[in-house]
Amino acid sequence: MVRCELGLTPPKISQSTEKKSTEKYKTKRTVLMDNSNPKHIRAQKDGKAPMDLIPYQPLAAVARVMQTGADKYGRRNWLQDNILASTYVGAIARHALLEWSNGVDVDSDSGEHPLAHVIACCLLVMDAENHNTLIDDRDWTESKDPDLI
Repeated sequence: MVRCELGLTPPKISQSTEKKSTEKYKTKRTVLMDNSNPKHIRAQKDGKAPMDLIPYQPLAAVARVMQTGADKYGRRNWLQDNILASTYVGAIARHALLEWSNGVDVDSDSGEHPLAHVIACCLLVMDAENHNTLIDDRDWTESKDPDLI
């Protein structure tokens, strides 16, 4: 079993009614999490993705970036038309290498974090790949040096 802190602590009691209405609850209670739950065990055995491991807060920025793209190019346009991998390799490089790595924290076009654009591009390419709408035109090079393979 795993112990985690989750609970509620009631507000302090005040003599003034006005003060009572403005006080907030503090969260603090202990819950025992039992990993022997049959549903949890089954999910692990079935190889289900542990979606609870994803930090959800940054996904809101990714969703807003996807909305910006939908407004410009159409909703899920990468599923209707084939897309070039090189287009997204370039976009990923621009947002990660030219913006974020140089200290830019807000994209000038969307107002979102540049890494939200990188994540959106990666998701889009992976989805297009899964739906066979990705044209893989990445620049491939072969090395004759076996140590580089």
